Amino acid sequence: MKSSEKSRYPFALLVPYLFFYAAQAVYTTYFNLYLDEKGFTSTQMGLIASISTLPVFLVQPLMGLASDRAKKKNHVVSLLLAGSLAVALCFRAQISFPFVLLMACLFASLNTPATPLIDNITLESLERRQGKAVSFGHIRIGGTLGYCAAVLTAGLLFHEQYERMFPALSGLLLCTLLAFQLIPAIPGGGRKSEPKREALRAVLQDRGILRLTALYALFSLTSYNFHAFYPIYYKSIGATSSMVGLMMFVAALSEIPLWFAAQPLFSRFGVSAVAGAASLITAFRWLLLYLYPSVAGAVAINLLHGIGFVFLSYGLVTTVNERLPAAYRATGQSVVSMFATFVSRIVGGVLCGWLSDRIGGRMMMLLNFVATLLLLAALTLRLRRKPADEACSLRM
Repeated sequence: MKSSEKSRYPFALLVPYLFFYAAQAVYTTYFNLYLDEKGFTSTQMGLIASISTLPVFLVQPLMGLASDRAKKKNHVVSLLLAGSLAVALCFRAQISFPFVLLMACLFASLNTPATPLIDNITLESLERRQGKAVSFGHIRIGGTLGYCAAVLTAGLLFHEQYERMFPALSGLLLCTLLAFQLIPAIPGGGRKSEPKREALRAVLQDRGILRLTALYALFSLTSYNFHAFYPIYYKSIGATSSMVGLMMFVAALSEIPLWFAAQPLFSRFGVSAVAGAASLITAFRWLLLYLYPSVAGAVAINLLHGIGFVFLSYGLVTTVNERLPAAYRATGQSVVSMFATFVSRIVGGVLCGWLSDRIGGRMMMLLNFVATLLLLAALTLRLRRKPADEACSLRM
């Protein structure tokens, strides 16, 4: 590779993130508002989220294994994106609970596994550049930009007609699929790749990865609670669909400077310290949303969103990529992502949906605060009982 190519910013890696996370913004922000518009209860929404996640536990590790063993990892992601697009086109055919549940199951099975595989391909592509000028955060910021643009634009265009989300979702997924073809092919290991159980064993034996996974899983749970049910409560206190979009836009906007700051902060303070501080600030965010239930207040408070999301996701993704052998990194990324999905969607979907129907979105933010503090306290106590070398195992 020529030196000029190494120094050039890899826009081909950024553009798929731009469209992929724009699609996620539309789906995660407005899907439950669409269901609420059609008369679904929070309990039904929670059941849809939980049950639709069950097939992911079969598909996601298999897709990680398929990526590690494929001749070209890109082909597996392209297949998942094409399948997600096909399902998105069918969502509006019926609005009955069984049909929506079926479509949600198919969409989750194809869309969810794509995320860790795209991250894996991006990280391996950056490694091949053999340069330090561009980090993962510099590429992943494309997802934040796409999310910001989509969630704000969608809020302005839908005008309380949330079924419009599906043409928007389909178009964004099509753009993702086309943009992904611009990424240079990353070869898998072929049939010589390590089996799936080796990747699982490597993850389970690394205490640092396990602690980061626990923090990220809880963040995913509390964030799912926020994204799935808080907008419904937010509208009940006077917010419009445009205000919902603005709230999510501000939350995503807060990520932008942090993607650039992540690597320097991790290098200086270590993953453990940064992840712990990010979790504590996230707990403070949930408490503020409970204490100040106002339309304008929610927009301002969600400027804290980026601290938790960026530092926890960046720390976990890069740590897995650095600590696991190259032969099963994609499988390892899929395993930790699958655990976070289990906690947030299966546990959170049923429990949060049921609780939201009974205590409302505001009280759910207080529960988010308590759960985050309890996990931080548990991990801190466990670290203090370990030898000093283990307590520092997350430092880089």
